[in-house]
Amino acid sequence: MWAVLAMVCGFLFGLCVILVDPGYADIMVGPFPHLLENPSDRVAELEQQQRAGGDTAGDVGRHISFSTQLAYNNIRVVVLAFALGLTLGVMTIVVLFFNSVILGCAAALYLADGQLVFLAAWLGPHGALELPCIAFGGTAGLMLARAQLRRDHGSTLSQIRQMRPQLVNIVVGTATLLLAAGLIEGGFSQIHEPTLPYFFKIMVAVGLFAALTGYLFWMPVRPRSPRDTEA
Repeated sequence: MWAVLAMVCGFLFGLCVILVDPGYADIMVGPFPHLLENPSDRVAELEQQQRAGGDTAGDVGRHISFSTQLAYNNIRVVVLAFALGLTLGVMTIVVLFFNSVILGCAAALYLADGQLVFLAAWLGPHGALELPCIAFGGTAGLMLARAQLRRDHGSTLSQIRQMRPQLVNIVVGTATLLLAAGLIEGGFSQIHEPTLPYFFKIMVAVGLFAALTGYLFWMPVRPRSPRDTEA
């Protein structure tokens, strides 16, 4: 819950700052220069490519570069959010907050230019998996922080040993989801109208998020046997 709260606060902070003064965009989204392009011009350019036959071969380099940059950023954020839990969780919260600031800034820029639907259709399909992964990494980091703070539950190392199965599940599951998100981002997310309606892409994003939520909260879990716990 705290990881999600930190992300929501970061998103709202970035959104409000840019809506109040768009001049801060150069500073806040500097690592992602594509977000600084005029949203309407960018949307028109991408849609024109689709009308020309949907062939984006001439733009593959830019798409691959941007997708790779996002994938690297997400993996780095997840690893940092987890590892920095050893700072009593302080830096985990900071990482989650400032990573979400960028998303909030992008949302503000596209909202101000009337292109929020495009942004949702563009980032939604892979973001439906990537954003939960970041929250999972932050949750794992805060679990480490709790082990340092709850001294009445044994030493930090003993608590981490007890949490090891949960931490392993989070790391393995997150890595799998990030791989799937990367495949979606490199292909499906880069197809725009008129080839794929934005409404359809948004519905796919909602479906992916709903499927992930259903798996996490309603999929039956097999209780661990004593033998598994000892192992």
